Amino acid sequence: MKTVCPAVLVEHGFYTNREELVKLKEDAFREKCSDADAKGILQYLGISWNEEETKMEKKETHWAEKYLDNLEEKGTIDTP
Repeated sequence: MKTVCPAVLVEHGFYTNREELVKLKEDAFREKCSDADAKGILQYLGISWNEEETKMEKKETHWAEKYLDNLEEKGTIDTP
């Protein structure tokens, strides 16, 4: 059986690698990885990334909230 849904497996490092483990414990590294993941997803969906807007929204709301709302309005996704 094949899936028709796009999928990706992301690995930012391994806990078995000491150097990578040090990075994985750093908030800044994890934030950088999550931003890279988000940018890739948005690029795939054809949504532009706005760095300034994202920085402002992190303080107030989750950066993806309005994009998820938009996808929900279009019927692309359902939320519980």
